[in-house]
Amino acid sequence: MKKGLNKLILPCLCCLSFYTGTQLVGKTEAAFTSQAEAKPIIISTAFVFPSYIHGLEEEARINSEQILKEHAGLETFVKNGLLNETADPSSEFLRKKNR
Repeated sequence: MKKGLNKLILPCLCCLSFYTGTQLVGKTEAAFTSQAEAKPIIISTAFVFPSYIHGLEEEARINSEQILKEHAGLETFVKNGLLNETADPSSEFLRKKNR
């Protein structure tokens, strides 16, 4: 009988401790400190015409050809030894080119 009493006392003590804990704490409620506001979404669109794209491609092609020509001119200046002793070869190239 003593063994059966020990098996009964432990669960009762656990239940009593949980009950007193809930009575001490009381009711709790969840509160949100910040709430997200629903804002309207603004969508903007732009029409891009193929002729505008072709114009941009043509302008980029012309610019790239001009850059390649300038680079080739700079390489010939360096190969001929005209820019070997200058501190800033690119500015010297532009100065000699504009003469």
